Amino acid sequence: MDSALLSQPSIDKIDQLNQQAWDIRIIDSNKAHELSMEAFQLSKATGYAKGEAEGLRTLGFCLIRLSKHDEAYARLNEALAIFESLDDLKGKATVFQYFGIIQRTRGDFAASLESIFQALALSKQTGFTEHESTNYYQLGVTYWHLGNFEKALDNLFKSLEISRSIDFSLMVGYAINVIGSIYFGTGDYAKALEYYQQGLTIRRQSGDKWGEAGSLDNIGSTYLKLGDWKQAIDFCKQSLAINQSTGDKKGQANALLHLAEVYTQANDKEQAADFCQKSLQIRRGIGDKKGEAEILLFLAELQRAHFKEEEKESLFEGLFKAMKIAEDIKAIDLLAKMHGALYESYKLCENHAEALKHLEFQINIEKELHKDAINQKVLNLEITHRAEEAKKEAEIFRLRNVELAGLYEESKKQKEEIEQQKKIAENSLTELKAAQQQLIQSE
Repeated sequence: MDSALLSQPSIDKIDQLNQQAWDIRIIDSNKAHELSMEAFQLSKATGYAKGEAEGLRTLGFCLIRLSKHDEAYARLNEALAIFESLDDLKGKATVFQYFGIIQRTRGDFAASLESIFQALALSKQTGFTEHESTNYYQLGVTYWHLGNFEKALDNLFKSLEISRSIDFSLMVGYAINVIGSIYFGTGDYAKALEYYQQGLTIRRQSGDKWGEAGSLDNIGSTYLKLGDWKQAIDFCKQSLAINQSTGDKKGQANALLHLAEVYTQANDKEQAADFCQKSLQIRRGIGDKKGEAEILLFLAELQRAHFKEEEKESLFEGLFKAMKIAEDIKAIDLLAKMHGALYESYKLCENHAEALKHLEFQINIEKELHKDAINQKVLNLEITHRAEEAKKEAEIFRLRNVELAGLYEESKKQKEEIEQQKKIAENSLTELKAAQQQLIQSE
């Protein structure tokens, strides 16, 4: 490669393109994809290794957003090799985090945690605070997918604390949204809606269309749980429209599934099945294993609601396929749901022995699954209680001081009045004695 090609103006242009792509990677992944591709191609042509690695890194993220995970993984591996040759620890930190996101999407949660923890260690080592906040967020998301709400909340609150300290409002919106999803998972829909609406406001202010679509979809799902079908359909359709405009396949699949759920509640089986099949097709296309299992579970619910004896075989076939996926990806929360669905299905078919077996499995799994979540809720209540008690104590202390000050002033005033009355009494006594003396003398 001709070293003359690597001029300072070329480097400056590439650095500028990469920085622009990095800055907008979350709020406009399509534009970031375009800019990082240009930076990568220029870097490749001029032999600028750093520019090439950074272009590949951001390209990888954008491809994740577009659900092109195999291509993203290949680009990120190229970036990692260059970052390692340059001893660029910050670059490596970002790549490891993106590996973690891909591994989570594929259902390999253990590998996801390992990659994100590697990223976190490098972020801390290099003082990469902004990325540290996203590492904690991604850990929270992975633990949430595993059904470990205690660890999910712990990491999400760490992300929030860091993000707020550096005024990283975009990440605040993301963390708040997932906290809303944890409340949703525990059945506290009013609290979930509160967090989702906070997240929606922040995401709109940040110009984050991808995040906005996610918030709208979550709000729609919450309204469904609250029994407001009209609002649920409205918010889910808003989400679907934005996801289609941004090319977010996973977001489209989520919105379609939630629309299927709404139409199921409205007893429109045909419309529900149509939305469900569209969602399943997208999830299989992007390799979303957990999402695929969730769709199969939902289809089984539809079959049970309108059960026909001739569909019995396909009902159990779908459920066992979903069960196999849940076991393969070690999704404990999903596994509990699968056993619950098998319990309902066997009960419907009057196979009570098998039904009871799966009910026991479900109860045992959920007992372990929700233990951490219950402990966290109790801890949260204790924290809230302590905070309220501290506020009360502070107020009592303040009021006590006010009261004491008042008492002091009152006692001072009373003392002065007593002294005055005492003087008056003494004067009166002196006068009385003088008058009495005069009377004695006059006698």
